Amino acid sequence: MDAEVCHLLQMWGLGNYINLFRQNSITSSSMALLGPAEIRELFPNIGHRTIFTRNLEEYRTRYHPQILTYATGDVYINSYPAPEVSSYLSLNYEDTDLFF
Repeated sequence: MDAEVCHLLQMWGLGNYINLFRQNSITSSSMALLGPAEIRELFPNIGHRTIFTRNLEEYRTRYHPQILTYATGDVYINSYPAPEVSSYLSLNYEDTDLFF
């Protein structure tokens, strides 16, 4: 674990998880890649999980913009194509009620 992770956890009010992150060798780079299953395992408390997840989203947006998080909770590195993109490309907009 690096000093940045320790600082962030303390800043987010989750300092009591520092030892757990240290035991799991979570660095700032690996923290940015945590998915829903790992977060659920680290934070069994729903309130703490919610706080961490919200702050992690902001952290990714600001410091790791190449990492994409989808509504499903799946995490992708931007250099790989997202599976959802192909379904949007084949959508026929004339058949929808999106336009008024």
